Amino acid sequence: MRTKKAVETTKMTLSTGTARLDPPRRLLTPYMEMNYEEMFAEEEEQDDGHMASKSELNETNTANPQTIPPYSAFFIFDPTNKFRIFCHNIVSSPIFNNLVLGCILISSALLCAEDPLNTYSLTNRILNYFDYFFTSVFTIEITLKMIAYGFILHEGAFLRGMFNLLDLIVVFVALISFVLENEAISAVKILRVLRVLRPLRAINRAKGLKNVVQCVVTALKSIGNIMLVTILIEFVFAVIGVQLFKGKYVSCNDPSKLTEQDCKGFFIEYEHGRPANVVERVWTHSELNFDNVANAMLTLFVVLTFEGWPPILYAGIDSNEEDMGPLHDHRKYIALYFISYLIVASFFMVNIFVGFVIVTFQREGEREYKNCELNKNQRKCIEYALKARPRRRYIPKGHLQYKIWSMVVSRKLEILIFTFIFLNTVTLACKHDKMDPTFSSVLDNFNYFFTAVFTVEFILKLSAFSFRHYFGDPWNVIDFIIVLGSYIDIIVSKASSETTLKFNINFFRLFRVMRLVKLLSKEESIRKLLWTFIKSFQALPYVALLIAMLFFIYAVIGMQLFGKISLYQPGLEPGEDGVIHRSNNFRSFFFALLVLFRSATGESWQEIMLACTPGRKCAVDSEDGSEGMNCGSNLAYPYFITFYLFCSFVIINLFLAVIMDNFDYLTRDWSILGPHHLDEFVTRWAEYDPEAKGRVRHLDVVTMLGKISPPLGFGSMCPHTRACHKLVQMNMPLQSDGTVFFNATLFALVRRNLRIKVPEDDEKEKSLDQLNEELRGVIKKIWKRTSPKLLDQILPPKELDVVTVGKFYATFLIQNWFREWQKRKMIQKDTRYIPQILAGDRAMPHQPTIVGFPRRCSSDLTGDDIQRRKGEKLDVIPGGGILGRTLTDWTRKRGKKHVSSGHRDITEDPEVKKRQAQAGGGANGATQQPGDGQLPVIQVHAPHPSVIAVASLDDSKKVKRSIQPSGGEEKSGGGLMGLIRRGSSYLRRKDAEEQQQRQEEERKEDLEMARTMFAAARRESYYAHRAD
Repeated sequence: MRTKKAVETTKMTLSTGTARLDPPRRLLTPYMEMNYEEMFAEEEEQDDGHMASKSELNETNTANPQTIPPYSAFFIFDPTNKFRIFCHNIVSSPIFNNLVLGCILISSALLCAEDPLNTYSLTNRILNYFDYFFTSVFTIEITLKMIAYGFILHEGAFLRGMFNLLDLIVVFVALISFVLENEAISAVKILRVLRVLRPLRAINRAKGLKNVVQCVVTALKSIGNIMLVTILIEFVFAVIGVQLFKGKYVSCNDPSKLTEQDCKGFFIEYEHGRPANVVERVWTHSELNFDNVANAMLTLFVVLTFEGWPPILYAGIDSNEEDMGPLHDHRKYIALYFISYLIVASFFMVNIFVGFVIVTFQREGEREYKNCELNKNQRKCIEYALKARPRRRYIPKGHLQYKIWSMVVSRKLEILIFTFIFLNTVTLACKHDKMDPTFSSVLDNFNYFFTAVFTVEFILKLSAFSFRHYFGDPWNVIDFIIVLGSYIDIIVSKASSETTLKFNINFFRLFRVMRLVKLLSKEESIRKLLWTFIKSFQALPYVALLIAMLFFIYAVIGMQLFGKISLYQPGLEPGEDGVIHRSNNFRSFFFALLVLFRSATGESWQEIMLACTPGRKCAVDSEDGSEGMNCGSNLAYPYFITFYLFCSFVIINLFLAVIMDNFDYLTRDWSILGPHHLDEFVTRWAEYDPEAKGRVRHLDVVTMLGKISPPLGFGSMCPHTRACHKLVQMNMPLQSDGTVFFNATLFALVRRNLRIKVPEDDEKEKSLDQLNEELRGVIKKIWKRTSPKLLDQILPPKELDVVTVGKFYATFLIQNWFREWQKRKMIQKDTRYIPQILAGDRAMPHQPTIVGFPRRCSSDLTGDDIQRRKGEKLDVIPGGGILGRTLTDWTRKRGKKHVSSGHRDITEDPEVKKRQAQAGGGANGATQQPGDGQLPVIQVHAPHPSVIAVASLDDSKKVKRSIQPSGGEEKSGGGLMGLIRRGSSYLRRKDAEEQQQRQEEERKEDLEMARTMFAAARRESYYAHRAD
């Protein structure tokens, strides 16, 4: 029977005594008392066991297995047919899917090994046999899936899926190419090119890659209007260009001839520094021209890419009449046509297009969060809180070692090392070619000095952390490698000559540059950027895989289409390379990738495209070498244009979208908690839990959160009462020994800051237990591998009835408020307040002071608590405010002594009488004679003549003083100055009253919150008692 459970644990002792901060002792469930490391060890074992399951892994990385549709397949196999069930079991097997995926990867890799020059080479014949085998495997797969799911007529059939249709096309093309292999060579070439679509079949088997492809497709669909407007603008400018430049992009290699009839014969060409040559006149048409709308749109697209557009502009300015050669600066106004097109199409439409791609991709990526109760930032923060582990912090026990450790981890030494790294960077930047020997010697001496400094740092750290803990930090390992490499560099440079070991010397000198890596570990902001950079890389694999697949497909297509183009084109002088040369060609997969990468960056991509058009000379060693100038293809135009569109405008910008998504904290409101804030909690926790046990005292949590800046922590300026109020909202489980768990505390911080399933004012119908159960369900749904022990630790089930920090601090707030209220009532019973202004200072209610002492306005002086500062000899009775006046009625009836709150009548104290006798006479020493019911007062020397001190003694014979005016407002002076002082006094008194009213309202709010939490705890305890 759980009798007197939560009622006893949350019971308040409403007394004026000291608050008890010890948490209530109670029995906890076994999981709450277990070893923290054992719990995470079991969780990791559970994760390892989960990941070891092949079926679950396949289920995670592939599409969910499809059931047999309730329709017949091919009008023969009904859903209960044994053969159909057998086929379904095969295609649903992870082993079969992995086998097909392996065949796809191997067959795709074999496409790279084909010889583009000779179709019937030995290598290609061997690869054909492999192609037969893989095509047979894919055919069997397609057949089994059609039998299992049906063909196309009903819902859930095989061809109802887009990726299944792609699989069928790839297999069908391979079969057709085998049938027509010996009948129609040209058709076979086209079909063999389509084999490169085979890698696309892997998309349907990788869930992450499939999601990226779907996002890209959806993004392209959503920006259809932008694409249509861009194409329309380009078409309009193309029509205008045809009217302006039709037949005008022609020229003769002899500039003196302006017509094709005159451009005949030979002429002597003079070049600077070279002998004269006799050259035949040739009339040429520019390959990028405006002779028709199609050519005009191609030319404008080249201009749109900002690559090679100045020659097109100058040719337009020099253009003459139709079918006539150019004249220098014949039509300068034509530049307006190209400038306006660049402004409208390139500066506006292209950037809008790219922006829509990025925004749409991010929106599609966040679509999965729409149906979830947590947004993207909340999921990232909760995932961090669930997976975070406490960090060990080594603190030496020896006295000398501790001194060295304190110096090593100090901020001063960190700044000093940072300065030396910066100076080392400056000396490295001073190196240049043909240096003076003296200057080179000075730089070498600096290198020796910096090496010695970093060596001393290494020795100090090794002494402070010991061998095991020093090399346990990856940054320290990097520092050690840098120091070791620096010494190797010095030894090799001294012992060897530069002629014999030049490469080795230059290699080891890289360690000097590696010292810059130390900067990454010295600054918090740099480490945060590095952390975000690494997180971006973790989100890029599938985007990078999609780009690699795109490059692979285009590289194989380029080998099939342009691999036979000769590396030496006619019209070139000896030693002169054309666009297609030995380092820029499609003869192998490696060089094809280099050409595509160059084209993706926009470097003369239009020249490569024009060099692959028909009419190019074929390679001599190719099977078409004897046919002369028939290599190249008109497919070069769509090939390069589509590749440039996909790479430059779509795929490459996906990197930008992912990076922007991970670096969004740099542009959003810093008051919003994000994953980049949470690492500071782990670092601070290690200060209070150096052994990484995962548990600290709840009072240390308050101190720790005060050292962490918002939004994660409370900050150093947060009052203690407000911190307790926030701890009530956090409400993490409290252990019997007064400690809290690491993950529970971090999870509570995340939950409170991001308002995840917390009671709101408009959701009074939902209790905290209901919200906890809903959040438990969300976590189980999203993070299926979360350990039940960890889940019960951060969100204890309702039936466990665990004591929480919220209940404890709610009790503490109620006790604190009640004691303050009781003290105010007792003081108001014996003291009446007359708030006034002295010496131009503003009175603040409930804040005692005396003239000559500083104000005490910290959070330690709460309410009317009388606290004594260290070093002060005088305590103070709280009065009406700072420099305010207090008149104390010690007797409520005339001539009757009244003792209250530990005070006695001051008139009976011998010390007061003695001071009254000493103070008699003088300007500031005249003693006032007390009247009926008045307190005897003694004037003392004070900074202002209107200030006097009231002295009293308590039971412990200690003197207490408060400030009292020596006269009324009538002594403030007459005339204008007196009026001003009286007005100022009235305004300041009003301010003091308003401030007092605000403080009372804040106390009432805190009390209301504490009452609510306490009532909830009482209610839970009552129902638990009734249940027992």
